[in-house]
Amino acid sequence: MTTPTLPSTNGLISNPTARKVIGNIFAWVTLALLAAAVVDAALPSLDFSSVTIPAGSIVGGLFALFQLTSTSPNVPTPAAITKASGS
Repeated sequence: MTTPTLPSTNGLISNPTARKVIGNIFAWVTLALLAAAVVDAALPSLDFSSVTIPAGSIVGGLFALFQLTSTSPNVPTPAAITKASGS
């Protein structure tokens, strides 16, 4: 049995491999910034919050923009799934 191809609106980035790679890059950078912020907070001798706070805000904003413009538009709706399955 073959799986039907689901329609996609193909947001800003239509290539699924590119979307996955970009999303993973944003995720890893976000985790790295989180780890840096935790280490910064745990060690009083370190203070690089002047870098982690703005960087976290910028990366978080870009990640949210990517999610809204590229990832979400490519997730099939229940109506598209029903239409593709022929039910």
